[in-house]
Amino acid sequence: VANDGTFTLPYPCAGPLHIGLPYVSDVETLRIEQADQKGTSQGRRVVVPEVTIRFMDSRGGYFKAMSQDIAAPASTGVVGFDEVLEREAGDLASAPMPLRTRDYKVSMDGGYDFGAALFYRQTQPLPVTILAFVPKLETSDN
Repeated sequence: VANDGTFTLPYPCAGPLHIGLPYVSDVETLRIEQADQKGTSQGRRVVVPEVTIRFMDSRGGYFKAMSQDIAAPASTGVVGFDEVLEREAGDLASAPMPLRTRDYKVSMDGGYDFGAALFYRQTQPLPVTILAFVPKLETSDN
């Protein structure tokens, strides 16, 4: 790649060419809040057993819940994440995976901790529009 942004291919190319730099896109929510008869969930132990993610015209990506004790994920990689919007049984293997507009329910493993957040990562150049994270939150006074 030259300083002016032009480049030279080592061989002729017939057809469209898409060129760019790889990047990772991350979304991390603030700590989840839910009020009940006892008041705020802040300062109480919480667990997120299930999350529904509402997508529009999206494809791919990875998801995980994070407790207060877990450091932010490394800047790359998806170890410990759940893959979302992957191929489904009706998708043709010979065609690109279609964009999905739907709710995606994720069951979470983990215990109670003080505070919880949700984390979504896209590592591929694919479109993603997240309309909502809808967590199921359980609190404990112990």
